[in-house]
Amino acid sequence: MTQFFVTGTCTGVGKTSYSVDRIRSWRAKGVTGVGLKPFATGDRGDAIRLQEAMEGELSLDEINPCCFASPMAPLMAAQKEGRGIPYDLILKHTVSLAEQFSHLVVEGAGGWMVPLTEEKMICDFAKELGFPVVIVGRAGLGTINQTLLTVEAVNRHGLGIQEIVLNRFPEDSEELANLNRDFLAQRTGAAVRLAQFMQ
Repeated sequence: MTQFFVTGTCTGVGKTSYSVDRIRSWRAKGVTGVGLKPFATGDRGDAIRLQEAMEGELSLDEINPCCFASPMAPLMAAQKEGRGIPYDLILKHTVSLAEQFSHLVVEGAGGWMVPLTEEKMICDFAKELGFPVVIVGRAGLGTINQTLLTVEAVNRHGLGIQEIVLNRFPEDSEELANLNRDFLAQRTGAAVRLAQFMQ
């Protein structure tokens, strides 16, 4: 089984691009890998990219059962739109698909502590799934603080870290990206690698 949960040090760091890359890599090897985006806000663009990467293996509603038009944390978007989030049903749906596919990536919304309901956050959803966690962050300035805080939070929830991926944006210098990678690998003991995905 190769199943993991993808979180970011913040929003817009490349979680979807990482997930798409993994799905395409699995499929290039003949493995039916799929990706889920249980919670989305703003639009379904991330879910559509996942669907394209898995060549239509799942419907958009299977990939993304909960979506809000407002580009904000799911709890706030739900409150703004006068709707609730059926947390337990979405968790059950995600677990059901995890039982069907040996290669699965579940992408969170924003970062580790993003609220879903008054009681539940993304970290609670990830903990209930119990998958190893992939942390995606920027490679440049500011990533050490953000990444170490996320690592600490993931560890506090008792989940293992699959790897840390530092996404190098065009404005990030190669020298700083390499220094950040080496420091985070030494400090956390986790596998840390540089990548250059689209956002």
